[in-house]
Amino acid sequence: MASRKWLSWLMGCGLLVGSSLMGTAYAQDVYSDGATIPNTPPGPYSQPYGSGGVDPYWVAPTPDSTQIFSRPDGLQTAFRSWDGFFFRTEYLQFDYTRPGDVLLGAPVFGVRNPSQPFPVFDSLGSPLGFAAVPALNTMKSNNIPGVRGTVGVPLIFGSAEASIFGMGNQQQTIEDTALLGTRGQPFFGTSTLVNGIVDRNIELYNDSFRTTFTSKLWSSDVNLFFDGPSSNYFTFAPMLGFKYLDLREDLQQRGVFNPNPLLGLPKVVTDIDSYSANQLFIPQIGLRTKFENSFMAVAFDPKFGLGANVYKNRLETNHFRSNADPFTVMTDSTAQLAPVIDLNLTGRLKVTPNINITAGYNFIWASRITRPQDNIYYNDTGSADPPGVVLRTHKEDMTFQGLTIGLEFRRP
Repeated sequence: MASRKWLSWLMGCGLLVGSSLMGTAYAQDVYSDGATIPNTPPGPYSQPYGSGGVDPYWVAPTPDSTQIFSRPDGLQTAFRSWDGFFFRTEYLQFDYTRPGDVLLGAPVFGVRNPSQPFPVFDSLGSPLGFAAVPALNTMKSNNIPGVRGTVGVPLIFGSAEASIFGMGNQQQTIEDTALLGTRGQPFFGTSTLVNGIVDRNIELYNDSFRTTFTSKLWSSDVNLFFDGPSSNYFTFAPMLGFKYLDLREDLQQRGVFNPNPLLGLPKVVTDIDSYSANQLFIPQIGLRTKFENSFMAVAFDPKFGLGANVYKNRLETNHFRSNADPFTVMTDSTAQLAPVIDLNLTGRLKVTPNINITAGYNFIWASRITRPQDNIYYNDTGSADPPGVVLRTHKEDMTFQGLTIGLEFRRP
């Protein structure tokens, strides 16, 4: 009986040792060449363990570690979390610098204000009536509508934001078809210098005159905001970014002169078309100052940039003095340094944890902009030569400013 007990005890020990050896061999075969992962059960682990449904490389976010991914992956660890991601769409209503009190012609000798009716005479000195040179002083550039979209993504060092806006196609027209040559209904005309000297030379239009001014503006920004000093309610974030601004304007003039309606002579249709395109590529820096509490937030973003304005200007004339005058084209294009200031004030009212209403004011100042109404040099070099109305590029400052109102979707 004793020998049976010893035999049973020995067999049990043998089975226990054998099971342990088989388990160790299986573990070494399955989990060989693994690596121990921080904050996970003791390893080593390898692919078979991960393919079983639990990924040992994933670590749930905690208050002490807000990163989504724990692996040192450059793309994944760039993001802090999706908290703070937002998309905002805004309605804009902007005012531009207006074309100005620009005379569509040259100064007239002995006439202080050629835009007001003054007497005109033919080559023999016989009076023809009264004429006036059109001006753009009645044209405004106000209340132009537009739309802007902005998206923001949080990063481990701050945030990234990209925006794009486009303004409506603004068009203004001056037209008159009652050109009678009287003081109340004067002829219109294009006055010119004569070989660069102020004179009383004017090309009259006694049938009709029409001028159209068109503006089109759009812009985009990409900016990085870096975490800066902060307190309970205020935060400061230095900014580094890039702005692209595109402004295209066109001034078209068409005057019609009827030599003699009774004789049936062909009308002279004079066209002057001036076009300018400004494309600004601007690196910029700035500093965001933000006040925020649980109900609302106000952010002020001043940006200062210095870059290149790549402009293209074109001037076309056709039948300027008569139907014998040819179609002419002049162009001018180059790149020049151009400073830009962009000031943006935005208020945000929290309606729900994910939806905000925004309102703000945006001011953009751009220097060394070319505009079509200022690029025309009205001159006449004599009937034996081509018309002297040529392109002379002029540069000036321009502003775009107005109110914004929008809706923002934000992950708190």
